[in-house]
Formats: sequence, structure tokens, C-alpha cells
Amino acid sequence: MPVLWTGHSLRIGLVSVGRAKGKDDIAIADQGGWARHSRSMLISMQRDDGWDDNASAGLT
Repeated sequence: MPVLWTGHSLRIGLVSVGRAKGKDDIAIADQGGWARHSRSMLISMQRDDGWDDNASAGLT
């Protein structure tokens, strides 16, 4: 199955890797072309963080 990469793939990658490396949200927004405090950028961050910062991890 061929993989089709788009500009959107690169922007989401910037959010994911930038956030994982502790980069500032404003710097990520500026570099990726989002408005500062963009809702779509923050949603992407939350979706990515859900795997690393899981509130239920280790409760069992």
C-alpha cells in the first residue's frame, strides 16, 4: 500500500516531535504556520500527549 505524505503530515510531525522535545508552544505555532494558541494545533498536541501522559497508567 503506497503512503502519501502531505504538508499536513509534516505539520503534525512538527507538533508531535516539538512537543516531545519540550519546545515552546508559541515557537511550534510560529514555525508550523498556525495562529498562536491555535485550537487545531492544541488538539494535535493533546491527541499526541494522550499516549505518553496517560492518567490511568499504572493504576492497576
